[in-house]
Amino acid sequence: MSCGLLLTAVLIARLLWRGSRGRRLPPANTGLQHLAAKAAHHALYLLLAAQVVLGFLFRWAQGEPFRFFGLFDVPAAFAPNPDLAHRIGGLHDTVAWAIIVLAGLHAAAALIHHYALRDDVLRRMLLG
Repeated sequence: MSCGLLLTAVLIARLLWRGSRGRRLPPANTGLQHLAAKAAHHALYLLLAAQVVLGFLFRWAQGEPFRFFGLFDVPAAFAPNPDLAHRIGGLHDTVAWAIIVLAGLHAAAALIHHYALRDDVLRRMLLG
């Protein structure tokens, strides 16, 4: 639960940073590759946001507060509902697997760019 709350904070910070200034690099590719890269990034952000929301709803439907590394609790927002918790738990698992698959494909694409296409896409991701 604590890692889920930490993910929420990191995701919010990342979205604020990306929305305000972020790294503004020119696109590495044009055409279909550029559209696929943008779609993958947007899908990852959307799935991460959905995972956070589903995590909160799942825990609240269980009727238990979040405990953040023992420092503080986030109380339940509504009454426990076991049926709702079961459905949301299933969605939470499905979204988690979608994130894993998409992140794996994203990493594979970066490696293909680096080793097969020999372009600078992977190097551009490094700081400095």
